[in-house]
Amino acid sequence: MVAISAPTGVAAYNIEGITIHRLLQLPVEHGSTPEYKPLSDAVLKIIRDSMKDVVLLIIDEISMVSSLTLLYIHFRLSEVFDTATVDDGWFGRLHVLVLGDLLQLPPVMEEPPFKSLNAKKVEKYVHSSCSSNIWSELFSYDELMINVRQNKDPQFADILGRIRIGSMTQDDVDMLNARLIPLQAAMPTSRLEELARYVHGLSAETLVILPTRDHCRVLNNACLKILHQEELLVQAEDSFDCQQRVKKKVEKKLQSVESDSSRTGGLEKVLRLKLNCKIMLQKNLDIGAGLVNGSLGTIERFNYNMDGTLSTIRVKFANKTLDMDRIQAKFEVLPGAYIIRHQFPLCVSYAITIHKCQGISLNSCVVDVGQSIFAT
Repeated sequence: MVAISAPTGVAAYNIEGITIHRLLQLPVEHGSTPEYKPLSDAVLKIIRDSMKDVVLLIIDEISMVSSLTLLYIHFRLSEVFDTATVDDGWFGRLHVLVLGDLLQLPPVMEEPPFKSLNAKKVEKYVHSSCSSNIWSELFSYDELMINVRQNKDPQFADILGRIRIGSMTQDDVDMLNARLIPLQAAMPTSRLEELARYVHGLSAETLVILPTRDHCRVLNNACLKILHQEELLVQAEDSFDCQQRVKKKVEKKLQSVESDSSRTGGLEKVLRLKLNCKIMLQKNLDIGAGLVNGSLGTIERFNYNMDGTLSTIRVKFANKTLDMDRIQAKFEVLPGAYIIRHQFPLCVSYAITIHKCQGISLNSCVVDVGQSIFAT
């Protein structure tokens, strides 16, 4: 039996698998690195039953898996298959096949899978000592040479192949320069607003890929403004799970992280939405149906309760139309202090960051690589 997995919902859906975190119940914390924690007896029994016949684990998009997460995968499989005390018990004695492009962006806030882990980090997050370079010690490398994704456009495929190793030719530069969008504005914000007007005239499936969240926010707001529909503000409902004496500190800290929904459970404090606006799903709801974090869609209708309050939002995705409810997420703001948030797991998405677009297949896009791909 083969277990097929990937680090994100989009990547898992593309290969008809599930996320590696769901498969192995790996720890997740929004905006921070979680410690490894052994499973309870009840959960361990469930996973053992579901994986008892597995002999091969496939992990796609391995470039998105950090070296620490790779270590967590080893520990979890050793736990599931009870091989922790066996000399050759790496990864539960399963065969592990990983695929991906190691020249893509590294995992957010972590090292790529082929980087060594220092002993202090292993001790901090795993509370154990073990080999810190799983990649070089256990994996052998083979390279697939045929570009299937761009096989109908060999010129584009060749350009991409040279870009990824930093060996562009002058012909490559000339080809890309011929497709530059001529923006006239001088200031960054004005240029993004001008770009929004340009994008408005392109195919509806065109997505803009930008280097930072701030750039995306400006362009998304500009695109939303162009749409001639009434704007709806949807406020999140927050409750505190902390001691009363630290509540003000929690409120202050929460304000400082609101611009990054990855630190607030994938839920925005305030959603600015319009009918027919483009959105992205920010949570994995149903991987089998393609309703995953990163799925793109369009708002078709706002549904209201008898008292006039917003009930659900009808969103048309590629494979399904869904009346979406608010969901709940709990995230840590300060040590031991949590926020419980109710909100629709959506965000306006005419533009997304370079990091966010990894694993997504697009027919048309506008790209600005910017000066840096790590700024906020």
